Amino acid sequence: MHFDSLKKRMIRIATTPPELLFAMTRHWLIVAGCLAVGTTVMLGKVATDTQLYSGTLTLLVDPGATAEYEGGTGRIAPGAGQRFLQAQVEIFKSDSVLRRIVQLLTHDQVLIQDENPEEKNYGPIRTAVNDLRTQILDGLNYLKYPGTNDFGIERDIQRAIRALRRRSVVTANPRTGLLELKLYGNNRQRLHKELTSWELAYRKRTEDLQENVFDNFVRARQEQYRIVEEKAQAEIDEFQAVYPEVSANALERLQAEKAGLEGKRLEARGHLVNLKYGRAPSTALNTADESPEVKALRDVLSNLRIQRSTRLATFRETSPEVQAVEREIKQIKAALIRAEGGIDLNEDPLQSKLRLETEIEDHTQRLREIYKAERILTTQLETLGNLKRRLTEYSTRRERVETDDILFRDLLARDKVTVQQVNPPSVNTQPALTFPHRQVLYGTAAGASLGILIALLMETLSNKIRFRSDIENDLDLPVVGVIPRK
Repeated sequence: MHFDSLKKRMIRIATTPPELLFAMTRHWLIVAGCLAVGTTVMLGKVATDTQLYSGTLTLLVDPGATAEYEGGTGRIAPGAGQRFLQAQVEIFKSDSVLRRIVQLLTHDQVLIQDENPEEKNYGPIRTAVNDLRTQILDGLNYLKYPGTNDFGIERDIQRAIRALRRRSVVTANPRTGLLELKLYGNNRQRLHKELTSWELAYRKRTEDLQENVFDNFVRARQEQYRIVEEKAQAEIDEFQAVYPEVSANALERLQAEKAGLEGKRLEARGHLVNLKYGRAPSTALNTADESPEVKALRDVLSNLRIQRSTRLATFRETSPEVQAVEREIKQIKAALIRAEGGIDLNEDPLQSKLRLETEIEDHTQRLREIYKAERILTTQLETLGNLKRRLTEYSTRRERVETDDILFRDLLARDKVTVQQVNPPSVNTQPALTFPHRQVLYGTAAGASLGILIALLMETLSNKIRFRSDIENDLDLPVVGVIPRK
């Protein structure tokens, strides 16, 4: 029979009261046995249960400045209180807190709360049930913590931690920020010590976490700035290795060369204009830096002008005597112009013009190269300056993190999570209600349900035909007639 057919048949039997009743009456022994086993197991559990007391501890946890706020509104973000309390519940029942409790009380004092003082008075049946129950709990613990392979004292500590977690219930109220711990145990005095120790361990763990957060923050920031500082220094070293000539002195030398070439080009252009139009250079008025040759020509020119004035007083301007002096004056003027323009007096004027034009072209070409090199060098210097400023900034930030340790600790003390005790640890004087009758009823119901399920499964797997519907549904054949039983 296929799985789909089995599924359809089981659904039909479960939804058809006559067939379901038939299955239960046909397999009544199995149903009765399961019911009896469930009831017996719960009776044994109730009979061997330890008499427990309950203790309560209520704490108010304030997130302080660590709360999550909506950006720019000053209001706590939606769900922030619930997330914060959920995190506190996880811390409250964490292994570090429970281990500290075990260290404060010793594992023997914690494990004794799971023992039943009445075990020594049990009979053989109750002892066997209690042993079975212990083995089942150990098996469940092994399934829950399969990797626990500790031995000796560590194994006992782990057992005590699991016992505390099993005997405790922690509830949180996001609206009020309250954490409530309910703890169960068989001894009221030990239960009060456990509650007190739990509060101390939780407070200590909260302080340690905030201290670790601070230390991790400082170390992370220092490491972050150290990494970026090293990266910035590596970029500077790489840049200087590729461009070793980049420096402020190189730019100053280049600018000095540019200024000198611009002056020479301007001077050469002035000489060329003076040579072309026969004008005295504008620098002729400044006689402080004149050469001896220029001074001698200027003295000769002055004497000739005096001589011309003397002859004009005696002769006419068109006379040969005056004309001879005029010719000499023109020659001296040309020589003076050439001497003041840096032109060799023995050099041909055409050659002087070509030489000056060549010098101007050379100066212009060199100045173009200098302008281009200056732009490139300026850009490179700006890049190098930016790299050095970044390095200085990262170094300053790293040093500030190292020197502001006291400031950070003050901020941490001001903004830390605060834990206040709302109600001191209290233990009920009466044992906690375990509702034994309800537990037995649950066991009976579970056993009956298991028996009915087994009976239904066995009836489904049976290949016998007992009802008309078996032929119509399983064999998909029409029924012509039914022969009744006598």
